[in-house]
Amino acid sequence: MSSHIATDDCLIRDLWPKGLPKLGASHGCFEEIPKRYILPSTLDEILFWVDLDTNPAENDKARTSYVLYHALPGPNGDGGDAEIQFHLQGFVLACNVHPLGTWRANQGIETAPIAYQYLELSGLEAPETFTHQARPGNQTVSLLKRGDDVTGKAKKMETMWYLNHRIDIHMQAESGKLVPLHHGLLGKGDFVDVLVKVSVHRNVPHSRRTLRVNFAMHQIVLLKKNTIVRVPTCHIATYSLMDSQTNQKVAMPVVESEKMDVEAVEKLAADIAADLGPQ
Repeated sequence: MSSHIATDDCLIRDLWPKGLPKLGASHGCFEEIPKRYILPSTLDEILFWVDLDTNPAENDKARTSYVLYHALPGPNGDGGDAEIQFHLQGFVLACNVHPLGTWRANQGIETAPIAYQYLELSGLEAPETFTHQARPGNQTVSLLKRGDDVTGKAKKMETMWYLNHRIDIHMQAESGKLVPLHHGLLGKGDFVDVLVKVSVHRNVPHSRRTLRVNFAMHQIVLLKKNTIVRVPTCHIATYSLMDSQTNQKVAMPVVESEKMDVEAVEKLAADIAADLGPQ
């Protein structure tokens, strides 16, 4: 997790193997990071820093809330709350970020409500945190592109889907520009940066209150392919950043990327795209 602090003068992201790009804050020590990007260490400070706000668009028994932080007032007094975003980095263990998730056209209508997208990264002790369960609703599939639903069967069942956002997948070019990337080009062992937002779902079925917290993925940036990083996949699952002690403080990093040579990645992407054929 790139935003954890190892010591007062060393970010954990500096412990990644040499040669890997670092998408995140460029600060050299903890004291240089603006306070609004730092999660407080005590409960009282966290309760003051974090606020929950419900989503009025939700029209069902489940109450969805979003975790917000108290931003510093702006120069014109127009400050306010902003939704928390985390940048997490790691090696891909397993993923399915297809816009239709785990659903396939030959599975029928009964499996549409339980389709979901998922991403598991190494270096974390709770891979389930990245699993974002898509709930059924009355929304349309207007976020889908023609290539996402080749057979048209998903469109016929549009009332079964609930898609409130699309996961953006990119690759960083030499110029630093983020280039759109097909979801099928992400594979095990790839080193990625994931932008997630925190969503809290509260439900009271049959007088029993339940609370579920998800990290909803919004953007995935491919930093390096496994063929370039050359990390043995058998060692990925045992690599854990939590082996290093932290002071339990988390920084909200500013995206300030280093340039990266992606010639080999572009060649690999072209080869895979040729094998897949037209989408």
